[in-house]
Amino acid sequence: MPPLLRITTATLTLGLLLAASLAGCGGSATTSKMAAVEKCHVNAEFCRPGDSGPGGGTVFSVIPGKGRATVLEVYDGYWYEDCDRCAPSPAGSGPDAHGSGPVTWNQAVQLIAAFNEDNKDLGGETDWRLPTDLELSVLNQYPGRGKIGGSFQNDWYWSSTTAHGLVDVRNFGTGEPNTRPLTDLAVMRPIRTAQLPLS
Repeated sequence: MPPLLRITTATLTLGLLLAASLAGCGGSATTSKMAAVEKCHVNAEFCRPGDSGPGGGTVFSVIPGKGRATVLEVYDGYWYEDCDRCAPSPAGSGPDAHGSGPVTWNQAVQLIAAFNEDNKDLGGETDWRLPTDLELSVLNQYPGRGKIGGSFQNDWYWSSTTAHGLVDVRNFGTGEPNTRPLTDLAVMRPIRTAQLPLS
């Protein structure tokens, strides 16, 4: 695919994701907020950015499709405090051991795997992951990000997008994108994707 077309396609996709993070996907005006949040767990028609998602995170984007929608949610809270397997391995000792501070990309992947194992024991969702660079950009621009538990640092965040030993990262203070070697340090926040019916 020509480079110009690749950029155009990525730009259009980002535009759709950003629009979805601002608009959500409707819902009945007469339905109580609590009922709507509960219905969001099974029906994307009631999902709005800021709602509790199917996995217990906070919805930051809803992308409608044909009969179904993609719901993106970010873990709401200090996820590493809810992960018994995340300390002290694999990141080592000290404050960074459970993911609260900068880690290498491989450590980030291992920490999320440990987090999913903990969730499996508790009957929770086990498909939390690093966001793609595109998803990271949408999350960074989500207007309600400041209300999500666990807070976000004005620091570089890992994505899952890699090429030639480099990883796409994004600064949540400036929004600036960049790339870093796998062995560099950055922070992270798990997200997950749910495919829900629109009906």
